[in-house]
Formats: sequence, structure tokens, C-alpha cells
Amino acid sequence: MNLTLNVKNINEIKTDTKTTRTMEYVIPGHEGETPIKVTYKPIRNGEMPSFFTPSEDGGSINMRLIFSKKVVKIENFSILDREGNKKELKNADDVLSLPLIPEIEVFIGSVFGRIYNESLLTEDEEKNSESATSA
Repeated sequence: MNLTLNVKNINEIKTDTKTTRTMEYVIPGHEGETPIKVTYKPIRNGEMPSFFTPSEDGGSINMRLIFSKKVVKIENFSILDREGNKKELKNADDVLSLPLIPEIEVFIGSVFGRIYNESLLTEDEEKNSESATSA
């Protein structure tokens, strides 16, 4: 017996390459601070394999690569160096150029999680998510 998939409107499905989403990221313990806003592009259908890093034990999804390729803009995020100089982090390259410190890795992981989890949503879940965030 052959497997037959019944996919309605398959010829009308289009990949949206121009859509961007905005999330607000609030660092725990810093209430009252202006939230960090991250604008990102969602992962398109069929694009996920390009973010997979194979290895002997199976492989993994490269969260830093997704962060690098999908984050468009970052607002309200800065760090202070030892001398107290402030550096604005305005995009993925600014963040990824920093040394591997736990706070930055947590930030990258949180943004990656949002982008990745959104890619797992069904079409109806994504519509509900969009209407909830745009209300």
C-alpha cells in the first residue's frame, strides 16, 4: 500500500522571505529596565537542514549560526567593559564577536529558542501567535 499525503492548496504555499518578527527580551532580575528588542527573520520551510552540524554521535542544530543568520537588529542592548566604556550591541555580529561569557550565551540561547520554537509551530498556531503579539 502506498502512502498518500492529502495536502490542500499545495500549489498556493509560498515561502515568505521578507517577514520579520520582533521579540522583547527582559533579563531576569532587571525589572524597570528598557526591554531588549530583537528583530529576526523566521526559519523558512526546508531551511533547517542548513543549520544542522553533523557529528559522529548524530549531530546538532547550530544555535550560533541560526542567531547569526536570522537576527536582523537588536535595540536597547549594551555592555560595559572593565574601564566602564559602553558598547552598543546592535546586531548579531556585535553579540557574536564578544568572548564566550555565560550571560551572553544565555542571551543567544534565549533568542535562538524563540526562533527555533517558532519554526515548530503549525500554521494555525503561528497565526494565533501573531495575532496575540500584534494585539
